[in-house]
Amino acid sequence: MPDERPRIALRSIRATGRPEFEFTMRTALEEAMTKVPSDLVTISTKAFLAECLLKAAAQGHTNYADLVTAATDHVQTIAAMFS
Repeated sequence: MPDERPRIALRSIRATGRPEFEFTMRTALEEAMTKVPSDLVTISTKAFLAECLLKAAAQGHTNYADLVTAATDHVQTIAAMFS
């Protein structure tokens, strides 16, 4: 069964009615994924980072750099979970 968290996260972003914010979140997520070691790039990893972005946004971090940092700060956590 596929992980539904990325779709749920995307629906949450779209619910804001701010397409520019949706674009910022998507691009921040894609940038963060480039920092993940290739053997750990999975849909679950992407969902985890999307969740990190949503939490950061809920705390008021809405600019691109802050969002990328919020997600990439958790790359080591992901690596630890898979080791």
